[in-house]
Parts: sequence; structure tokens; C-alpha cells
Amino acid sequence: MKKFCIIPLAGALAALLLSAATAIASTPPTFTTLTTFSDYDGVGSVVQGADGNLYGPACQANNFDGAIDKVTLEGAVAPFYNFCSEPDCSDGICPEGLLLASDGNFYGVTTYAGTYHYGTFFKLTPEGALTTLYGFTGAQGQPTGGLVQVSGGDFVGTTGATVFRITSAGVLTTLHSFCSQPNCADGEDPSGALLQAQNGNVYGETWQGGQGDCVFGCGTIYQITPAGAFTVFHSFAITDGASPRGGLTHGSDGNLYGTTEGGGAYSSGTVFKITTEGALTTLYSFGADINSHVGGPTCRLVEASNGKFYGTTHGVDDGEFGGGTIFEITSNGALTNLYSFDEGTQGTPFWGLLQDTNGTFYGATPAILYSLSVGLPPFIKPVPDSGHVGSPVTILGTNLTGAYSVSFNGTPAPFTVVSATEITTRVPFGATTGAIEIATPGGTLSRGFFVTP
Repeated sequence: MKKFCIIPLAGALAALLLSAATAIASTPPTFTTLTTFSDYDGVGSVVQGADGNLYGPACQANNFDGAIDKVTLEGAVAPFYNFCSEPDCSDGICPEGLLLASDGNFYGVTTYAGTYHYGTFFKLTPEGALTTLYGFTGAQGQPTGGLVQVSGGDFVGTTGATVFRITSAGVLTTLHSFCSQPNCADGEDPSGALLQAQNGNVYGETWQGGQGDCVFGCGTIYQITPAGAFTVFHSFAITDGASPRGGLTHGSDGNLYGTTEGGGAYSSGTVFKITTEGALTTLYSFGADINSHVGGPTCRLVEASNGKFYGTTHGVDDGEFGGGTIFEITSNGALTNLYSFDEGTQGTPFWGLLQDTNGTFYGATPAILYSLSVGLPPFIKPVPDSGHVGSPVTILGTNLTGAYSVSFNGTPAPFTVVSATEITTRVPFGATTGAIEIATPGGTLSRGFFVTP
């Protein structure tokens, strides 16, 4: 079982123009255990489907070959696709990095097996039909799970040795090959989900390497332009954090937010923000209370519909993994612990959170599937949350039946109401970065969207 997470929730921005957030009153968190796992390590990082259900990659399900599970919001779990269902496991083993793409299909990777035994890139339809699109080779290394759909519809991801771009038809281009020696300046061990920012650049992290003062380097943040130019954006030092792992989140203020597993003021990890010019600020250092048994965060932050960020930590008990927490943090670094896990009965939240369009957070440990409500109302979620003019966009939500207008920052867009949980549209000519607004009989719903070059 892996002790880290990949959360492919969004390609560019999780929330923008949250003017209504200040009107949302603070509500005490309500934690609910939805189901208990007994025979495998949970459903991993869940993603919301267009049908309103959740879907999660379970690496150790189906006799340890892995599965994609379908999960209702009430916690009923059922296998959606079992891997190693094809001869010689050509469809792969151990899925990760599942995301819902703008064409309505799921895409992801497996980390083992496949044609060349180093994992696969696959497409999974809403009906559960899987197509293996690419098999990774030993020269590339195994995919690490962090896919993002970028402008134009292609996907960018990482293996243990490369950053790659791949089409929905499975045509792969290597964008960067990392150095294979210790303490490489460009970083080692790429990890976490990637994101595409408003400027069109893709940003990612490496767990080690760089020019920091850790034994094997403290890790890096890197940038890749639409033309494919690779640049080390930031090299971590112990004082500002070490070993970033979960991936970056694009905040509604235009900054990038992330976490490190170690380093910081107390050597227990940090939460940081970094501008798109490369100026990094440490917002919070974990470990000030030595009795809290809180270890560093290893998962991507989620910017919720109230403009605050939410994440998880693993716990530390006598130097081992244990317990863990769910926390809330503002863009100014004010952190609140919302929930502490009991390792013995609930397990440790190695995976991060998803905010469903009903406003509630969902997550999993190896032992349980859970929800956390902080009183946030329903909202809409564009998939992807950035794109150029003409790009297809799927909008997820609740109670969308009867919607009578869709606009991108005031520019009307053609749309189709597919169901109560799904609307399809395209970025209209003349659209600019701002809020997507959907007018429904129950009121107007909005969510930020970046119009990219």
C-alpha cells in the first residue's frame, strides 16, 4: 500500500471569483463514516462522475490487481472495472490518477503490467468499457499517476523518469527526461498531480533533487511552457520545506498553493504559496505542538467554494505512520484542525479530499470511506476548469434540470442539459477569464474558469 496520494481533481483553478464566500457562515464540521473496508486498501482518491456518483482507483482490489470502484454518496461501493481482465494483464495492474475529461470519459494510468510491464494509459467510458491506449516501457519508467488535461484536450503526466504529453488516441511525446543521478538540479522522483495555470504553463513537483540542502536534495517545482520548454521554478531548502509530494493547486488569487512532507520550522512539513513569478512564501509549518502527533501533509490541497483550502496529514506515533488529520487553512496561513483520525479504527488519510458539487467533502483511508460537511452549499464544477475558445466543457452540479442559460464571464454559450448532474457546453467566442454562470429555476450557480491562450 502506497503512503502517498495523487489527486487529479483539476487542471488549472479550483475556484475563482468567490464573492459569495464571505456570506457563508462558519458551521462546525460533521464527520461521517460512510463505509468500512475489510479486504483491501480503500478506493484511493475519489473523483466525481458526471452521473453524480464518485469513482476511485483501488490498487489492491480484485485479488490485488486493482479496480475502479463506483461509490454512491451514501457510501455503497461496487466494482466498476477490474484490472488484469485481459490476457497477460495487458490492461495493467494497480490504477492511479483517475480523472474525468471533457469528452465525458475517465482517463488514468496503471503502474504495473501492460504490454511492456511498466504500466498503461487507459480510457474508461461511463458504461465501464476500458481501452488501453499506451503501454509504458522500462526506459520511461512507471507512470506516477498525476495526469492533467490541458488546453486542446491532450493530457500531461509523469513517469519516474519523464514528463510526457499524450493525446486521447494514445500518441505520446516526451517533454522532459529527468537526470538519473542523485542530486540532479532539475529534480528527481516527480510526484503529485500536475496543473495548467492561466498563463498556459504546466507546473509540477519532484520529491527529491534540486539544489537544496537535504542529503538527496529537497525537491523542486518545475514549469513547462506550451512550447515544451522546461525550467526549474523553485528548489526547496529545509527551511522552506522538503519533499513536496501532493501536487499544486491554483488559487483564486492567481497564486499556486502546495504542501511539503518535511522541512519547515519544525521539520514536519509545510503549507506554502508561490507566485507565477516564482516568489515562495511559507504559510504554515507543522509540528509546533510536539504532542499533536501530526506528520507532514502528502496530498494536494483543495480550494473549496468558500475560498479556503482543505487538506489531510498523516499522523506520527513514535516515528511511525499513524492517526492523521483533516485541516482547513486560509490564504494567509491561519490553520484550523477539523478532525483527528483514530489510526486503530479509522486508518490514516494517505489520500486527499474531493469537494463534491453538493458542497460536502469526501475522502478515504485504507479502512474507511468518509464525508466531512462544513455547511457549504451546492455549486458547479467545470471539467476541465480551463480551456481556449471552442474547447468542450462538461459542467457538473446538482439540480441542473431546467437550466435556461450558461455564460462565460458574461458571454452566452450554447449548452445541452444532459441530466440533473451534467451540462455540456463549449467556451464561446469572446469569452474571457471569469465566472461560468448557470441560471436555473432554483437560482444562479457560478464557478471560476480560466480562458487560456
